[in-house]
Amino acid sequence: MNMVEGNYVGVFTDDLYYKISEIVIFTSPQVNPWVFNADISANLNLFTAWAPTGFTKPFDNASYWYTQAGSFQPIGFAWINTTCATNGYNTNVIRETGLSSNTTRQLVAHEIGHNFGCGHTSGFIMNPAVNNANTWAPESITTINTRIAGSGGACITACNYVTCENLVTPNVTVTENGSQLIVNWTASANPTKVEYRNSTAGLFTLVGTYNSPTNLATINHNPNCNVAEYFQIKVTNICPNSNTGVPTIIVKQSIGGNPPTPTIAIVTTASNQCSATFAATISNGGTTPIFQWKVNGQTVGTNSNSFTSVNLGNNDTISCILTSSLSCTTENNVTSNSIIFQGPTPTISISSNNTVLCGGANTTFNATITNGGNSPIYQWKVNGVNAGANSNTFSTATLNHNDIVTCVLTSSISCVTANNIISNAITIALTEPISNFSFTKTGLSVNFINSSTCAASYAWDFGDGFNSSIANPTHAYAANGIYNVCLTVTNINGTNQKCRQIPVFNSWTDNMNGTTNGNPNLVTYQNTYCDGESYFNGVTPVYNEYPVIRYDKQLWMPKQGTIEMLVKVQNGYTSFGGSNATSATLFAIDSNGLTKSSFIVGYADGKVAFRRYNSTANTFSDVIATATTFRFNEWHVVSVSYGTAGTIIKVDGTTYATNTTVNFPLNDGHGFLGGANFQDASNWWGIYGFKGWVDKLRVSYTQSDWQLTLANLAPTASISASTNNICAGVPVTFTATTNATAANFQWKKNGVNVGNNSNIYTDNNLINGNTISCVITATGGCFNTSAVTSNGITMQVTNPLSPALTISTTKINSCAGETVTFTTSPLHGGATPSFQWKKNGINIATGNVFATSSLTNGDIISCVMTTSLACVNFATASSNNLQVTVNTIVIPMATIFANATNICAGTNVTFTASS
Repeated sequence: MNMVEGNYVGVFTDDLYYKISEIVIFTSPQVNPWVFNADISANLNLFTAWAPTGFTKPFDNASYWYTQAGSFQPIGFAWINTTCATNGYNTNVIRETGLSSNTTRQLVAHEIGHNFGCGHTSGFIMNPAVNNANTWAPESITTINTRIAGSGGACITACNYVTCENLVTPNVTVTENGSQLIVNWTASANPTKVEYRNSTAGLFTLVGTYNSPTNLATINHNPNCNVAEYFQIKVTNICPNSNTGVPTIIVKQSIGGNPPTPTIAIVTTASNQCSATFAATISNGGTTPIFQWKVNGQTVGTNSNSFTSVNLGNNDTISCILTSSLSCTTENNVTSNSIIFQGPTPTISISSNNTVLCGGANTTFNATITNGGNSPIYQWKVNGVNAGANSNTFSTATLNHNDIVTCVLTSSISCVTANNIISNAITIALTEPISNFSFTKTGLSVNFINSSTCAASYAWDFGDGFNSSIANPTHAYAANGIYNVCLTVTNINGTNQKCRQIPVFNSWTDNMNGTTNGNPNLVTYQNTYCDGESYFNGVTPVYNEYPVIRYDKQLWMPKQGTIEMLVKVQNGYTSFGGSNATSATLFAIDSNGLTKSSFIVGYADGKVAFRRYNSTANTFSDVIATATTFRFNEWHVVSVSYGTAGTIIKVDGTTYATNTTVNFPLNDGHGFLGGANFQDASNWWGIYGFKGWVDKLRVSYTQSDWQLTLANLAPTASISASTNNICAGVPVTFTATTNATAANFQWKKNGVNVGNNSNIYTDNNLINGNTISCVITATGGCFNTSAVTSNGITMQVTNPLSPALTISTTKINSCAGETVTFTTSPLHGGATPSFQWKKNGINIATGNVFATSSLTNGDIISCVMTTSLACVNFATASSNNLQVTVNTIVIPMATIFANATNICAGTNVTFTASS
């Protein structure tokens, strides 16, 4: 409350709830309020009590304020005197009442409203018509708070100088430093007054008044142990115009009564290889603390709160002892926390410019390291055997398939956490050769163009009994035919073969060259399955627009001769483009000026028919070959010979029908490859033909020119593996190759389907004896059998081993200078393990046996083995430690004494020896 100071009983359990037992009024009209000497009796007489009749009653004693009986009870008053009014302040007085707590809260709220400059208003709290002695209505604290906040019409606003007068000095703290108390606060624009007293009552002693930016004051005290002191420190942020404020009082008890405890903590502030800097943070160390740094318990460094060492060892223990200069502490010579120094850990990673090789190619490996020091040692290894020189690069052209390249790094830094670090392993994959070729033809001569990869040698089989070993040969065939040509290529990693069916005919027309009627987009020339096949797909039943190739009169269609084609039929189509699954018109001949035609028709059940039109008799004759090898969705050679010798039908070079009575010649006409039957635009019969491929068409003027046969060929299928000898858990990639231009792949492990439809399969769950194979089904190419199973690869899978090492000696106790021999007993070290002997953790020798005559008492001998096995859980193994006892050599000495040295002859003398 403004201008009021009192002793309060109770606690602040709710907002605006006070139980006030005594009030001292500092403000009166007659005196300066800042130098006021409190006289309660005199000042109270100047006020008049507030009652329903107004300010008429003199307030001269407490009994009048709080009356035990009567129709009304004056319970509070507020008065604004001229001094406060001039300065914009209100003075309020509230006395403890016997009313309920809710009523008291309302009264307090009302009087505080006056204190903040509010008059009697129509609001609930400040309305005197409501808040008289007879009409107080109890309300909850929540309602009171809400009204005071303004929502109920209460008027509570600060006076002009409330902001300054009510300032509380922020962030006041009191700490001890030896014989002084340090008072700190956050400085502001107003002066700060610091006072103290050594009791709970009495006058405060002024320490000083401080202007910003000063925010520190000191108070002397007795620093000796077991001297109890009591301090109340009052810090007041005063207003310049009023010299007052709200004080902050901090109690400091038993200064010196509880001796402080020194503490010390150390941290690492910098570290580089074997060098590190440590810093100590202390409390209660006094003005001249003593620091004693230690490494592994040995005294080092100087009396400083920091310590730097440039030759630390891995796992060295750093600590510091603090001796406080304070005379009174709970303990001294306090030891800090310990820091275990960890040296750097070397790392090495190797990479290669090429790990997939054709064989015989030079490969360079590069090592990238960290913490190797100024002179690191590189030991390259191939399959665990030392190779190369001490360099961060290694080049070789003699690697074999599945060779494993690693590198061991020995750091020159003395404090590393580990040494002889083994890099990652790179497994070499020598790629198998892939055979491939193309060709061009001139008559019966074929130029073969090799496009194989990774091939070291070539073996051509031209399909006619002749061979060649050059890369790009030219071969002249003796006769027409379809030849199965194979190119086998080989390198040190394997063999691969590519075979293709090549039609070779002097009189054949490549790509069915001729006049294309209709929409040319319906006929597509391709080079993906067989050489130059064309795709026919009759789907548009429009006159003069159909997927056929039309050949001119006389130039192509002889009256007697042979029509022969290499064809693969998917299905037929009938008039107006309807699909037909049983028959397909392959070739049509308009033998009578577009009015009558002859047809070559193939059927799905193997039947091939030739309807031959007799223009003289205006009749049709059918020659039908049954039970042939012709089938839909397979490549076949269909041949029809017609003329005066009769009609002959062959499939794949075998005669299935001969009719000598159908021997009339054909009139000149057009030929339609792909099938057609029409007259003209006004009298159109529609389309009859097929959907599928034609690779070659031959038209001959002789009936005896039988040349075409179909080779019995299946697609090739082979698989290879990135390796077939592995550690358990190592992934292996299998690759399938085929000469089919398109294929499906079904991988199998031990005969069970695995993997996806891809030529690549990777497995990292192989066990010893697993066999991997692949069934390849050709979906493109000229093959009589589509599915074939590859070779099988049987895996050799080894479970990784755990190397171990034991060392021993026959002389664990020896004399100084005596030679002591230590031997190794390795487990799973491989054929060529390497050994690094250590004395007290320092590298000293290599080899499986170590002998030395320079041991000292307490030396510890150990050894680290690096296995040469590739399939291990870890590459290095540390041995047991042997601590030797070395005895100092003692030279034997003996001293003799005689009981007499000057005797007469015959006198008995006794000699005594001592050592």
